Amino acid sequence: MKKGIVQYFYVFLILSIGLFQCGTEKKEVLLRLKFNENQSLRWANTSKSHTEVFENDSLVLVENSIHEGESVEKVLTVIDENSARLRLTYYFEKKLPDKNDSSKTAMVKDSSIIEYIQDFHAVNIDIFPHDTNSIEKIEYVKRLYDQLAPRYPDEPVSIGYKWSNNIKVMLQGGEIKDAVSTYTIKGFVREAGYDCVIIESKGNTIVPFQAEYECRDGNGRVLETRIDKKKIHGIVYFAYKEGFIVKEDNSYELLSEGSKITADGEIKIKTISKGSQSYHLLEASGI
Repeated sequence: MKKGIVQYFYVFLILSIGLFQCGTEKKEVLLRLKFNENQSLRWANTSKSHTEVFENDSLVLVENSIHEGESVEKVLTVIDENSARLRLTYYFEKKLPDKNDSSKTAMVKDSSIIEYIQDFHAVNIDIFPHDTNSIEKIEYVKRLYDQLAPRYPDEPVSIGYKWSNNIKVMLQGGEIKDAVSTYTIKGFVREAGYDCVIIESKGNTIVPFQAEYECRDGNGRVLETRIDKKKIHGIVYFAYKEGFIVKEDNSYELLSEGSKITADGEIKIKTISKGSQSYHLLEASGI
C-alpha cells in the first residue's frame, strides 16, 4: 500500500511540475511601430521643471514651471511596410506680455509642429521642423532625436531582455563623446485597454550647438556656443499588438554650458534644470 502511495505521489509531482512549466512559459513579443493611413494618436502631456540660469557664474534667473497640453501624431503617408511620414503637433499655453498692460502677462494658446520620416524601429530617418529655418537648430533637433531613438531590436523580447544604443558625438574641437541609452523589459501589463510591454530606459544625451544670430534688442549679433548634456530615466508602456506608445513617464537632469560672444565681449552661460515629463493616451483612431 505504501509503495502504491509513494508511486502515486511521484507521478503527481512530475505531472504538477509539467503543468507548472507550461503555465510559466516565457512570453516573447516583437517591438515594432505600426503605421496605417489616416492613423492618429492623441496624448495628454504634463511637464514640470526647476531651472536656474547663470551668466558669468552669477544667478540671473530661477524658474519653476508646470505645463499641460496635448500632442497629436498623424500618419501623413505610409511609404512602405517599414516606414511612414508623420506629423507631430504639440498644443500648449505660454505666457506673453498683456496687450493692454505690458507689466502683466497673459496665457496664450500656441502649437509647435514637426514632421519626420520614421521606421518601425522608431528611428527617425529625416526630420522637418516647421518652427524654424535655422540650419543649426534643425541639426540640433536631428541629433537629439537620433540619440533618443530606442532602435527596437530585430528579435522578440521577454522580461529581463536588455539592449543598448551608443551614439558617437563629435564636440567642438573634435573631441568624441558617447551618448549611451540602455533599455530593459520590465514586465507585461494591461494599460488603458491595451496589452503593453513595460520598457525602462536609462541614458544620456550630448548635443552641441553653435549659431550666430541677431540680438533680441537689435543691438548687433551674437555667437552662441554650448553643449547640452542630459541624464534621462524613463518608463514606457508600449502596446505591442497595435504598435504605439500608450503611456510614458520621464525624469531628467540637464546641464548646459557654453558662451555668448557679442560686440561687448564674451559671457559664460550655464543652465541647470531638473524636471519630469509624462504622456498618456487619450485617443487612438485608424489603428
